[in-house]
Amino acid sequence: MASRLIKQELESQYIDVDKLASKLAVLFPGVDTIIEPKEDDITIIYVPRMLTKSEQVRLLAKQIDGRRKENIDGFDFVPYEWLLDLLTVEKILQVLHEGTIEKYEHQSIAEAVRESGLRTFATLVLIGEPDLIYKFKQVDTGFQRGSPDSRLPMKTLDLDGVIDVLPTKAAFLKLQFLFVIPTFPQGIPHRIYEDGIRLPFLKPPENPNTQKKRTPGGHFGFVSMEKLPPPAYGLSDELGMTLVRKMLKTKGDGAYQGELRCLRLLNAVRHSSILELSGSYTRCQAHNFLFPEATDGDLHDLLQKKNRPPQFRDDEAIYLAICGLASALEQLHYYSNDDLKVELLGCHHDLKPRNVLVHGERFILADFGLTRLTDSIEDLHQMAEDRDLYFDAPERMDYTAPVPIRRKIGPSSDIWSLGAIIAVIHAYMKGGPGEVEKFRDQRSFIYKPEKGKPGIFLKSFHNRGKPNQGVENWLSTEGRGRTAAEEELVSLIRDMLSIEPTERPDIRVVLLRLRCITLMKIAKPITEFLDQKPDRNEHSEPLEYAVERQVFLEWLQRVAEASKAPGLHFIHTDEMFSQVKNTVYAIRDEFRLLAEASRDDSPLFARLRRLNGQLLACLDEQTQRSIRTVAEFKVMPRAREIAKE
Repeated sequence: MASRLIKQELESQYIDVDKLASKLAVLFPGVDTIIEPKEDDITIIYVPRMLTKSEQVRLLAKQIDGRRKENIDGFDFVPYEWLLDLLTVEKILQVLHEGTIEKYEHQSIAEAVRESGLRTFATLVLIGEPDLIYKFKQVDTGFQRGSPDSRLPMKTLDLDGVIDVLPTKAAFLKLQFLFVIPTFPQGIPHRIYEDGIRLPFLKPPENPNTQKKRTPGGHFGFVSMEKLPPPAYGLSDELGMTLVRKMLKTKGDGAYQGELRCLRLLNAVRHSSILELSGSYTRCQAHNFLFPEATDGDLHDLLQKKNRPPQFRDDEAIYLAICGLASALEQLHYYSNDDLKVELLGCHHDLKPRNVLVHGERFILADFGLTRLTDSIEDLHQMAEDRDLYFDAPERMDYTAPVPIRRKIGPSSDIWSLGAIIAVIHAYMKGGPGEVEKFRDQRSFIYKPEKGKPGIFLKSFHNRGKPNQGVENWLSTEGRGRTAAEEELVSLIRDMLSIEPTERPDIRVVLLRLRCITLMKIAKPITEFLDQKPDRNEHSEPLEYAVERQVFLEWLQRVAEASKAPGLHFIHTDEMFSQVKNTVYAIRDEFRLLAEASRDDSPLFARLRRLNGQLLACLDEQTQRSIRTVAEFKVMPRAREIAKE
C-alpha cells in the first residue's frame, strides 16, 4: 500500500537538491518522495510527514528560550551578553552542519554571525529556519544597509526576497524583539528607540508590601532605580548593575538637549567628582538619562545619619571629599578640554545637598538640569528658577519690590550655595545630625508677608537678601576649641556667604583655600607630636632631624598663610594636590617612626629629607630656597650650642 504524501514548502533557493534527496531517502526508506523544481525561491516536496527542526536546532532554541528575562514593562528579552556566551562558533557550526547550506560556506557564515549577526541568527533558530541566515548574508554583500543585526528591527518590506512564506515572516517580525535590546552603559551618542524596543531593565521581584515608585528628580524629571541583568547567565539578579534613570517631565527637546550637552562635555573630562553619564535615549517621546548608582545616597541623607559611614569616620576624609566637590565645581565654572580644544564658562544654578551624591569616599556633583555652559559671561547669567529656599543666594530675588521678583544670577550664586553646604557639613562634623538640626533652628526666622496673616517659617542662610544673624551667631559661638584648620574653614565659609556677590571668592580661590585647610587638617597629628616634645633636651636632637623638622614647619606655615589669602601659587591641579597629600601622610608616618628611632638612625632622616623635597617641589625655586634658608637659620643657634659642647 502506497504511503500518503503531504505537500510541504521549504523556503530556500540555496537548497542543494541532491543533498536534500539523500536526506529524504534516509528519513523515509522505501518511500518515493517527490521534489518539485524550485519556483520563486520555494522548493516543494511531498513526504509522508512534515519535516521538523533538527535535534541541534531544537536544543539550541530551547537554550535560547531558557535565557529569557522579563522587563519592567512585562515583555521578555534575552540579554545580548548571554546570547554571545551561548552562540559560539562551534555551536553555530553544529546547527549549520544539519542544514542544507553547502559545507564549504559554513565557517565563513559562522564567523559572520558571531561578528554581526547573533540577534538575527537567534531569531531564525527560534522559528526553525537557521539556514535562512545565508540569505541575510547574501543581502549583506550587496548595496544594503550593513550587517543583519544593524538592520534590526526589520519591517515587513525589509524581509521581501529574504523570507517569502508569510507565517515564517510574521514569526520573525515578532520574535526579533526578544533580541533587539539596548546595551547599557553605552557610549556618548544619544539613542532614539522605536516604541516597540524593549528596555533591559529587569522586572522587580513580586512583593505585595512594596510598590515601585518614581521619585522627583529635580526640576525636570522623575527618578527610578533600574536593575540590569547580571553580566553572565546563571548568576543571581542581585549581581546586575543598578542604574539611576531620570525621565524628563517635559517632552520638548529644549530641556533635555541642554542637560545632555552639559553632561557630554563634563563627562569628556572624566572628573571623579562629576556624575558620570551611563547613557541617554528617547523612547515613546520621553527623554531619559542613565547614571551609575551612588551607593551611599546623597549628602542630605548623610547629614541625617547618627552613625557616620566607615569611610567618613575621620574628619580628614570629609575634608578631602569637600575638596573633590569644589574641584568639580571649578571644572564646571572654568571648563577646559584640550582634546576638544574647548574652553567655556559654566554655572550649576542648583547646588544643594540633594544634588550632591555620596559614593564611597567621594562627594559627586550631580543634577545638571539648570546648568549653563557657554563662552560668554553674559549668557552665563540666567533668570533664577524656583528652587531650594535653604541654599539659594540672596541676589536670586529682589526683596525690595512690593512683590519679590526673580533676578539673573551667575557663578557667584554657586559660591554662596557651596558655602552654605560646607557650613552644614561643618556642623555635622562637630556634632552629627543633632548639631545640623541645631544650626537649622538657629538660622530660622518668621517672615510675615502681610499684617494679620500667618507668617512663613524660613531657614535660609540669609534673611530675605540681608545677613542672617542666626548664621553669624552659630559660626561665632561654635568657635570654642576649634583647630587652626577649623578656624580657617569657618573664615572661608564667612567669605563665601557674603551678601554682596562681588565680595565672594572665585571658585579657584575657594578650591586653593580648601586644599590648604585640608593639608593643615592632615598635618595636625604631626604638629601635635612636635608640640609634645618640649620636655626633651633640644640638644639631644640630631641636627639633621632639627633641620628637616623646621623645613616641614616652615612649609606648613606657608600653607596656613595661603589658606587665609591665596598668594602662594601651588597645588593647582588634583594630581598635584593628591601628590602633596600623600607626601604629608608619608611624613606623618615618618615622624611616628622617628619617635621610636635611635639618635643616629640616619636612613630615617634621609627619607624625611627626601619627603620634604617632594613637598617643596610643588613651589617655585625661590620659595624653596627661602624655606630651606629660614629653617637652617632657625636651627643655627642650636648648632652653635652643640658645637660649643
